Amino acid sequence: MTAPSPTAPSVVARLAAQAARLEAATSAVTTHLTAALPGLDAEEAVAALVVAVPIPVRGAARFLEELAKHLANHPQALTSGSSLCPPVLLRLTQVLHEGGHLGVRPGCAHCGTVRADLRQLRPEGRLCASCDANSRRATCARCHRDGMRISARRPEGGICSACYHKDPARLEECAECGELSRTRSSAETTAVACASGAGSALRTPV
Repeated sequence: MTAPSPTAPSVVARLAAQAARLEAATSAVTTHLTAALPGLDAEEAVAALVVAVPIPVRGAARFLEELAKHLANHPQALTSGSSLCPPVLLRLTQVLHEGGHLGVRPGCAHCGTVRADLRQLRPEGRLCASCDANSRRATCARCHRDGMRISARRPEGGICSACYHKDPARLEECAECGELSRTRSSAETTAVACASGAGSALRTPV
């Protein structure tokens, strides 16, 4: 059976649909950008979008559609400085800023640090890595130590890494020594053994 040609009608139609979707999304975002920033013309807006959302990037149309929807719902998004926004807006405002255009780059919702990689989205806005890590510190629900990095959630609350490693929910009965411990499976059997039990098994003569 002959493989379909790369230029088969179905492929051509799909590529045409993708191109049309990308063009429509780019046009929609450009309209919002030029309306929000009077000093920005359509050509400059498109150039900024090409840098912020490179066309070869997989899903470029989706990113642009997300941006167009956000700008439609939040007309002041380019000047408010709010980090309650999609990641593409962070990159776009950086590109516009570097091009000398007016606008306000969103900053971390906690410390105000301006970055294009505020990855963690919270109800109050996006956080930088440091504030995200600090926000995960709290009193451990088991050892009750303050300022601990929360590693897991349990019915009684968040627990620190030390309590997590001792968590009974993570322990199993060792097939070798019978003790409750953190276990590991053997490649030859489905039984689980702790470090001591596995070591004993390895030392047992055949």
